[in-house]
Amino acid sequence: MSPMEIAVEFQKRRKKWILITIPCATVFVFLFITMKDFEGSNQGIAVVTIILSLMIWTMSTVAVYNCPKCGTTPFTARGHGGIILNPDECIQCKSILKPENL
Repeated sequence: MSPMEIAVEFQKRRKKWILITIPCATVFVFLFITMKDFEGSNQGIAVVTIILSLMIWTMSTVAVYNCPKCGTTPFTARGHGGIILNPDECIQCKSILKPENL
């Protein structure tokens, strides 16, 4: 793959990951905030739904949001750590992941 193809493919994967992240985060935040309003079996269903949304998000992050060249998910351990939302380059192979940086 050429550097431009790698960058374009990563941006496609990033958009797909964002489309998965938004509904998962919305479900998680909504249920987390309103959890105290649920009672009995509804509370159990809410907990299971929260867990499922986190699992879907985690699996999509690992499967979709990665470098097309080496397969590494962009993350950082510095500060609070976490996923890098729009990295300039791959943390592993140093491929450029933004077409405008080529």
